[in-house]
Amino acid sequence: MNHSTLCRNSVQERLAPPWFRDSVSSRFLAQRPFVRSQYFQGRPESCTLVKYKTTSQPTSNSKQATTDRHDKELPLEASSHASTSTLSPASFQSAMASSVPSSNDSYVDLSYGRSADVSNASTAPTSVCASPGVLNVKLAQYGLTDLMLPIIRDELVSIAEAAGKMMLDADPSIDMSDTKNNSSDRVTATDKAVENMIQSRLHKAYPQYSFLGEESFQDGDRLSDRPTWVIDPIDGTLNFIHGFPNNAVSLALIVEKKPVVGVVFNPFRGDMFTAVKDQGAYLTKANGTTHRLPLRSVPAPMGSLNDCLLAIEWGNQRQGPNWDLRTSVAMQLMSSKSNGGAMVHSIRSNGSAALDFCYVAAGSIDAFWEGGVWIWDVAAGWIILEEAGGIVASANPGDWDPTLEGRLYFGVRSAKRTEQEGIVQELWQLMGDRKFDF
Repeated sequence: MNHSTLCRNSVQERLAPPWFRDSVSSRFLAQRPFVRSQYFQGRPESCTLVKYKTTSQPTSNSKQATTDRHDKELPLEASSHASTSTLSPASFQSAMASSVPSSNDSYVDLSYGRSADVSNASTAPTSVCASPGVLNVKLAQYGLTDLMLPIIRDELVSIAEAAGKMMLDADPSIDMSDTKNNSSDRVTATDKAVENMIQSRLHKAYPQYSFLGEESFQDGDRLSDRPTWVIDPIDGTLNFIHGFPNNAVSLALIVEKKPVVGVVFNPFRGDMFTAVKDQGAYLTKANGTTHRLPLRSVPAPMGSLNDCLLAIEWGNQRQGPNWDLRTSVAMQLMSSKSNGGAMVHSIRSNGSAALDFCYVAAGSIDAFWEGGVWIWDVAAGWIILEEAGGIVASANPGDWDPTLEGRLYFGVRSAKRTEQEGIVQELWQLMGDRKFDF
């Protein structure tokens, strides 16, 4: 699709990194889950500001509620709800500042015909674990707007591709590795080199943002509300050491402790998973084709654990209560119902939590139950799963609102909300009163 110019020379340095492009894909502007208070169709020296407002709040029996929900871009010149004004580049910053929606504004829904209430529909639901409520209100506090998020995603994709090349060029047979906690928790020279490259590029583009990476992490490091890069240079280091091609670089932008952009790239398969808050999740394959997630437009029913393919990882803690709980629940999941188990279709251990989240987002795996991994393992996958209609509950019973830093995650693919919750509750029941303690 053709690119449209986004107000050349109109974004001041405070709002944009040095590499800011003067064009963005009109596809990403058109494919918005809702039309915000400003929509730009670029011109070389000015841009057109459009505010779409419904004349009244749509009601359930209103034709307007139906006609205002569609899956294609509204012509700028045709909408009866649009008011326009032309802005010079000098006025662009103030226009961006005024783009925060007010409580009195109503917005035309462009979410591909999806309803916010999906309790009885096999469509992508709103996640239980939502990112910042009014996105632009949150972003504006840090000099960001939602229009900048796809550009940030593009930069993360570029960085992920560079990281992938480093991984492909490395020779695991001679790549020196060190033990961290034990022999199943390793780090290689490539892990460290990739993280250094990522940190350098991100700091050059966004020096004002914080950075949290696996290999540079220090005890006591915690997320703050300010924008933070959370990255894992190689998620699946053991796979990388053994030459097993299921590992990935994971990159996420976190704002107010919620992911708003996520990129996960497996260079050995050429799978690039991406997501931007409120703009959907996508998989671009090695052949260049891009697919919206989940891969099935109407997800299959998910009646019980007996219908599911689950992912479980084993971690590096191989004794003690957490290990006993992990292995016990895995045995229950695999055992026949006549023997008190759930008899899931099977269990997969892929060796990468980031990719496990992405496989659940794609619908290739139904759920991923995990305790003990870290924020950098899941931050990008979390937003990818949410944007694909999945939910993230806690691995421990009773907690529907886990935190990124909590180390307890239960991701379930897109399905009816009642089905998603049913899967979570069924596994929680297998756990009884037992809980992970990390």
